Amino acid sequence: MTHNYARNLVSELMAPFEPSKHKFWDKEVCKHYLVKFCPNTLFTNTKSDLGTCDMIHDDKLRE
Repeated sequence: MTHNYARNLVSELMAPFEPSKHKFWDKEVCKHYLVKFCPNTLFTNTKSDLGTCDMIHDDKLRE
């Protein structure tokens, strides 16, 4: 049990440094988010609200 706890703890701590599963050229990745911001988040709670973005927003791909 201790080994599983330690393994889970290490994987949780190292998760931000693991490479992303997706590539920036994948169709599921939001290209607008990679450049600067997603237009769907620009007009939230307004008349021009575009709704939620169905694409992947991954900060690791921005680097």
